[in-house]
Amino acid sequence: MLAALLFTAVLSGGAATAPLMYTRVISDNATGSDCTLIGNWDRGTKACALTADFTVYPGDGNQVLDDGINLDGAGRTVTGSGRGAGVHLHGRNGVTVTNLFNGIRTDGSQTVTVSGKTAQDNVYDGIFVSSGGGNSFIGNTAGGNEDGIELDSGADGNTLGNNTTSGNAQHGIRAVASSGDLITGNTADGNAVGIGVGSLSNVCGNTTGHSVVYGPGDIAGIRVIGNGNRLSGNSSDANSDGIQLLGGDNTLDANEITNFSGSCFELVGSSGNQVYGNTCDGGGISLMMLATCTYNTFYWNRFVDCITPIIDISSYANVFSLPYPTGGNYWSNWTAPDNDADGFVDNPYSFAGGPDNLPRVAPDEWSCSVEPPLALATTSVYWASMQDYLGGILSIEYLVSNAAGPKAYGVEITGAINSNGVTLTTPVPPPLGDVGVCCDDPAFTLQYHVPTGVQSFTNTVLAAALDSCGNGYSYP
Repeated sequence: MLAALLFTAVLSGGAATAPLMYTRVISDNATGSDCTLIGNWDRGTKACALTADFTVYPGDGNQVLDDGINLDGAGRTVTGSGRGAGVHLHGRNGVTVTNLFNGIRTDGSQTVTVSGKTAQDNVYDGIFVSSGGGNSFIGNTAGGNEDGIELDSGADGNTLGNNTTSGNAQHGIRAVASSGDLITGNTADGNAVGIGVGSLSNVCGNTTGHSVVYGPGDIAGIRVIGNGNRLSGNSSDANSDGIQLLGGDNTLDANEITNFSGSCFELVGSSGNQVYGNTCDGGGISLMMLATCTYNTFYWNRFVDCITPIIDISSYANVFSLPYPTGGNYWSNWTAPDNDADGFVDNPYSFAGGPDNLPRVAPDEWSCSVEPPLALATTSVYWASMQDYLGGILSIEYLVSNAAGPKAYGVEITGAINSNGVTLTTPVPPPLGDVGVCCDDPAFTLQYHVPTGVQSFTNTVLAAALDSCGNGYSYP
């Protein structure tokens, strides 16, 4: 069966900067078809390593005709004319593209991996994904495009990690039409919007900064269009607005927003969000609510040198503190008196749409008052080999997560309790580290001896962790 990649390229200033070619096809045969014209072919690994830059005209290339092709760009440039892409993958599985310059487009593809790619100065998007999930885009660079990386409608359940998207006219990362994505460890600097988010996604540990006005519209570090996302451990510096919420039922925790000129948090028709443990340090508005925002909860946030919240009269039922001992937020312009020394200002912090009834005296680590809410999930149960099966050695894979709460430090597995004579046969794993940001969920595997005749058993895994003040907790 043929396995083919087709390429396209762009002409610059009316003259080609690389040899002008028609579509190049890489097929799974003895010579790799066109691969030998532009690179080196290894049929055993279905790998084509480019050795030359080239231009294809017109449009973009066709699609891979088989799965499992590995394209090593070797730092070469392949570009497309008009809306054409350097590489176009349609309905493919298991394709890998690495170390290639210029744009890529995928549609309907699954488990594609793109890494080490530079997508620079394309007319439209640097990397464009239309439908298809389970793909990974890791360690790529995209600048000078309309959007650096875009996940379009139906491109759900993809991973964007450690990419750098800077100087794009609209979004560094645009994932507003997709859902269920993992967006982590990316840097988006100097775009109109750093990261745009759809629904049901984890957005963690990203850095956005220095939003730039390229045309009409707002500018922000992170803009959330959809519902049910978790934003955790992100940083936003020198953007107009830090985080904009246009959807609802999102969770925002441990984000750091600094030097904002507009609002730290801007909510527009947004309801049911949980916003806690974030830091807003800048000269702008602490939070703004427009167009009927309801049932949002804010607590444990640090508002340093911020302007008083602006909340329109159509917004209602928003909460700015929880009952003692959880309390409310720290407002640097409202820190006294505390005559009873309970850590809360004696008088509420009042503002239109408020108040915060239990404002904090100091921006301390108040998370010590709550046990980190760790959860354990079983992800796989299996016999690792025939030898294990005959010996009754069962492997179980687990995942530890922190659904919504303060960070857990030094998480470790301490043992397991089982029924029906089942025993733990492997040493407990080394400490799993800290679990708090939504992308920090560690996985581990334990093995058990299951006696002959046992058809089922109950299994309880024991764990321990610390909070930020060093207090210890045992689970369950």
